[in-house]
Amino acid sequence: CIRRSSTGCWKRGARRCRAAPGALRAPAVDDASLESLHAACGALSDWRLAALQCATFECKSIALGFALVDGFLDAPAAEAAARVEENANIERWGLVEGAHDYDLARIQVQLASAAFFVAAADARN
Repeated sequence: CIRRSSTGCWKRGARRCRAAPGALRAPAVDDASLESLHAACGALSDWRLAALQCATFECKSIALGFALVDGFLDAPAAEAAARVEENANIERWGLVEGAHDYDLARIQVQLASAAFFVAAADARN
């Protein structure tokens, strides 16, 4: 059983730990950055916004999502950038079959789909 005390400590059995301030929380974002992001997303068509959502989710980065949607990166380059840490861990510790290989196939399909969606939307206009 995990319990939180009034001091902010978490206790599980005999172990106690204290959450660091800001741990597991998104960093604060200033208003100007939020307005800029809102404007950038608002300028996208519904089709490009859907592709951005897919790319951002897979890359875990809105910067890489925008780079893919805006054509600065193709799907393989966005995938490579998104998987830098995971690839380093695979090189060090090895591939976990049924996990890393599935993740690689999934991200390839999703990013290729997002890139195709953008190209199809552009061809439609």
